Amino acid sequence: MKISIIASEFAVGKGGLQSFAYYAKEALSYRNIPFTTFSRSTLSLKRLIVLFFHNFSNKIFILADWEQVIFVIISVFLTKLGLRKCKYVVILHGNEILNVSFIKLKILKWIARDRRVFFIANSTGTAEIFYQYYWRKCSLIAHPFIDSAIYKVNSKGKSIKKSSKTGKKTLLTITRLVKRKNVKNVILAIDILKKKGFNIVYNIIGDGPQINELNQLIETLNLQKEVKVLGFIDENEKIYHLQNSDIFILPSIFDPEEGSIEGYGIVFTEASLFGLPSISGNTGGMTDAVVSGKTGFHTDGTVADIVKKIIKVFNTNFDKKVMYNHALAHDYRSQDPFITFIDSLKDD
Repeated sequence: MKISIIASEFAVGKGGLQSFAYYAKEALSYRNIPFTTFSRSTLSLKRLIVLFFHNFSNKIFILADWEQVIFVIISVFLTKLGLRKCKYVVILHGNEILNVSFIKLKILKWIARDRRVFFIANSTGTAEIFYQYYWRKCSLIAHPFIDSAIYKVNSKGKSIKKSSKTGKKTLLTITRLVKRKNVKNVILAIDILKKKGFNIVYNIIGDGPQINELNQLIETLNLQKEVKVLGFIDENEKIYHLQNSDIFILPSIFDPEEGSIEGYGIVFTEASLFGLPSISGNTGGMTDAVVSGKTGFHTDGTVADIVKKIIKVFNTNFDKKVMYNHALAHDYRSQDPFITFIDSLKDD
């Protein structure tokens, strides 16, 4: 059974869609399942011709996001006409199914009606949104995959305790600095905690359109010693900060203006690998990514609740082994349900 995986790009660190596509490819390769890949970012004329003929030969197409259907549209029409018997797997991430244009909405609804098209969501939240908007249930929830080996984390850890009001505590955020990430409210929470006597350092890793506003707020609140905006850093520096922090915090909120939501948040999984409890938002896929009471807590994103949850983390025992195992379940080598589902499509 010939399988093709089509993505905008297969790459780690470029975004959720690109990373999912990369590790889906790795998961199939690890199980010795043959496939071909097509990347839109590097699609030469020669490869485009090959992909064109795959419309007439391959039987399973995995689309890293629904817009890649444009490259298999001939096969889709032939399947609808009963001239081919192909199956299509579409990976859903969250934002790409919200606030789509009128034409794209019609195309997506048209795809969703076809029972030979199967949908895999990256979280329960994304699956619920998809059903709410398009009245189609997802066949599988597959949380984003990682390669745990690249982090070189020691899994042998005893219970860790984040419970002291005295002594410096280091908080960490890694994200693109946009409004819905809600970093501004974390800074306001740090200001309140400082006045309460907590000794906290807050490192913000990332860049984006909100960076100047955040730097201005830090200066206005006189938090230059407590809050550092580090901008973009490389992977080695990121791992260093994950190793040397006490809490990971990213209390993202739903942005109704942009129709933007956190589909999952693989960075919460990375934090768990390093034994860092997380404070996340309570929308989208974050309630899957962070297991309340075991790998961290959820917040409604208000300043008052962020303050409350930070203090709660300080006073909660978290089992490092539990957090590590939660993260390890995301490793691409452990994706039995995903592999089983893809394998089941071979049966016609």
